Amino acid sequence: MRAQRWFRALLRLYPRSFREQYERDLVMAFREGWSRERGRGSPRWRFAAHITRDFVVTVPRVWWTYVIRPPRRVGPVVRKERQLMHNLAKDLHYAVRGLVRKPGLAITAITALSLGIGLTTAMFSIVNGVVLRGLPVEEPQDLMAISRNNPSQGPNRLIGRIHDFRDLRERQTTFEDLAAISVDAVNLSPVTGEPEIINSATVSASMFDLLRTPPLLGRGLADFDEELGAPPVAVVGHRFWRERLDGDPAVLGTVLRIDGTPTTVVGVMPEDFAFPLNQQLWRPLKMDYLGTPRGEGPGVFPMLGRLADGVSTAQGLADLQRIMTQLGQEYPETNEGMTVVMGPYVRQMIGPMATLLFTMLGAVGLVLLVACANVANLLLARASLRSKEVAVRTAMGASRRRVIAQMLTEATVIAVVGAVIGIGVAQVGIGLFNGFLQTNPQALPFWFDIGIDPSVLLFVVAITIGASLFSGVLPAIRASGADVTAVLKDDSRGSSSLRIGRLSRILVVMEVAFSCALLVAAGLLVKSVTNFSNIDFDFATENVFTTSVSLPVADYPDDESRLRFYRALTERLEAEPGVLAASVATELPIVGGGNGRFAMEGETYLGDRDYPNARIGSIAPEYFSTIVASMSEGRAFAAADDADAMPVAIVNRAFVERHYPEESALGNRIQLRATSQRGIDRTRADTWYTIVGVAPDLYLDMDALVLPETAIYIPLAQRTASAASIIVRTQGPALEFTDDARRVVSSLDPHLPISQSFSMGQMIDQTQTFFGVFGIIFTVFGGVALFLATVGLYGVLSFSVNQRTHEVGLRVALGATPGNVVRLVMRQGFTQLAIGLVVGVGMAFGLARMLSLVLYDVGAADPMVFGGIVVVLTVTGLIAAFIPARRATRVDPTVAMRAE
Repeated sequence: MRAQRWFRALLRLYPRSFREQYERDLVMAFREGWSRERGRGSPRWRFAAHITRDFVVTVPRVWWTYVIRPPRRVGPVVRKERQLMHNLAKDLHYAVRGLVRKPGLAITAITALSLGIGLTTAMFSIVNGVVLRGLPVEEPQDLMAISRNNPSQGPNRLIGRIHDFRDLRERQTTFEDLAAISVDAVNLSPVTGEPEIINSATVSASMFDLLRTPPLLGRGLADFDEELGAPPVAVVGHRFWRERLDGDPAVLGTVLRIDGTPTTVVGVMPEDFAFPLNQQLWRPLKMDYLGTPRGEGPGVFPMLGRLADGVSTAQGLADLQRIMTQLGQEYPETNEGMTVVMGPYVRQMIGPMATLLFTMLGAVGLVLLVACANVANLLLARASLRSKEVAVRTAMGASRRRVIAQMLTEATVIAVVGAVIGIGVAQVGIGLFNGFLQTNPQALPFWFDIGIDPSVLLFVVAITIGASLFSGVLPAIRASGADVTAVLKDDSRGSSSLRIGRLSRILVVMEVAFSCALLVAAGLLVKSVTNFSNIDFDFATENVFTTSVSLPVADYPDDESRLRFYRALTERLEAEPGVLAASVATELPIVGGGNGRFAMEGETYLGDRDYPNARIGSIAPEYFSTIVASMSEGRAFAAADDADAMPVAIVNRAFVERHYPEESALGNRIQLRATSQRGIDRTRADTWYTIVGVAPDLYLDMDALVLPETAIYIPLAQRTASAASIIVRTQGPALEFTDDARRVVSSLDPHLPISQSFSMGQMIDQTQTFFGVFGIIFTVFGGVALFLATVGLYGVLSFSVNQRTHEVGLRVALGATPGNVVRLVMRQGFTQLAIGLVVGVGMAFGLARMLSLVLYDVGAADPMVFGGIVVVLTVTGLIAAFIPARRATRVDPTVAMRAE
């Protein structure tokens, strides 16, 4: 029925006389079939068969006569439109027939474009699913992530404090409201099932209003939930409600034990909600402004704001900067020099990854350009061979517009087929990328949704049109602009009078340049992965098991109770069969280390922003012996370094090189300032710690991929935390100890779960996986570009040799040796190759600087990588040039002259 309505609507576009004639022809066909078959006494099925046959023949005939073929009796506008349809149908038919007759060209061109479009589509799908689509909430472009920044210490975002949040919220004039958020992991004991650690967030009640996402069941958090002394309540996520609470619609009012505190469930969020990253539990953030000194208290990151209607991002940022300037004047000790970093939520949360993804999208665009240049070269060669055909059509009255349209149609057919295949290529690439992401799905932000959706298909349509124009316009204009008289008179060149010349060589140079840039980027990333894999760490990486545990404040309210648990845990772990050593620490090697500021004795600091930063961790006395790390100087911690002993500290070698380059660090004192670390509620700023040892470098700066980073270690007894990591060195495979570790922890406290169980080797692998994946992607980009550039160079030189058959034959007849002929052809290929390499090296320098985020121990201008890629491209290009050159030496002068 829909097809009939569409067909009738189409007929109404034509004059009434045409519609009546069309209907009369159909009726006449029906009557003729009726009379013929009924007159013969045919059975009903035979009559139906003949009627069907008549309609199958008649309908296309009438459509051709009255729709595609323009009749004279319609108006000039309709006739012109139908003439265009008629021409398009002819061009499509001619283009398909020509490509079928030249399958080699068609297959090569379609392969090039399918690779270019497929890789570009896959990369755009990743960028779209991670960055462009944004949060799955109403008007996500108005949601801003806000954080503090200390310009004197670089671009790193700082965790906000509750007093700064209150002042920003009360004084701002450009936002609907602000919300404070603090993410953490909590111990949760559901009504049924084992206890577990779940991703949680403590948030301002205003967060739910800013996100404009109503709960599926119950309510969100309210302002009265934030009041000190209010009953503990929580909102749970849809996944947790379905998996751990059996999807019970009567869940409201259920009491869960969260960090040892009975908490009432008041709401359930929808399925696609896990804000701010991948949380499944939300509790009210209760801020004691009066009882907390300014600059201390719970950290909030990020702060969230929604711009008011009509307010731009720049206006909102200026408003917040104004407030931070005021706070710096009012509270110079904690706020002087502090600024605000603000931007769209998604881009702020993924940080530099957004820039890296857009860089990769631009890089894969180079692959698409190489593919288009390849197809343009092929079509230029085809246009050169068809120059006389085009001249004859022009001489017979075909306009230049018609000639260009016909050749563009051919390019469009290639591009469309390439796009269809390219979507399949993209789907394979997306599947592989999603498979990598699913290795740790709980760590992914909830808005990551990578796939081919309508916006991606629209992008495919856009790049397909662009590819068809890029690869088809130049050959079409070049072929249609030839001098008709000269072509028809020039019998000496046969059917190839038009030479592809300079334009084709420029395209080859561009392909070589783009390939060089992409291969250099791939080389730098591969070398980064190799360098990181070959690091000789100063600690044990084999058979080391790690997990984490968090002690609820309700059950372990003070340092003494926490220390008792950690000591008992260490003793029981060491008593387990197969355990060589065990320890507890707030952080782990490579990935751990809470940020904090510190002061050095004898130095003067004007304000908080002037204090230097370091990684800070609290460790048990057995820490260094468990990971088999030897002290470079001084001693390790001992059991005597308890809360009553002199405060002591251990620093790493990077700390000594930076702060005590010309003297021993032993005996010097440092003071910890504000820190940001899980399980540490408050840092005592009045305590001076004496440095008693120098440890090896253990931490990796994941923001800059720089090893080592300065670090400070404090005895766990002197700086106790409510959350800690467990480290166990075993005789056998590390992960086989997971069940034993869970059993030991449960024997001490049945309400305590463990989480994030890994081997040390797995943790190290995860740190390099991030830029290893991008290295693989760039390697694919560079490999495809190299393949296309090599094919392009070979194709141009091969076609050039074919065109110059008469010239080569004449040179051979006059005494030219095969070496002379080879040098003649190789000179042309080497010139294009050399120019492309020079341009490509310049492009590679710019691309390498943009990739510096994921380079480890590799300079952006690494001479080995650049030199190696230049050699690879040179060898590949010379081989591509040598094959046509070698074929040219086999030209028979007699045959060549006779053919002429």
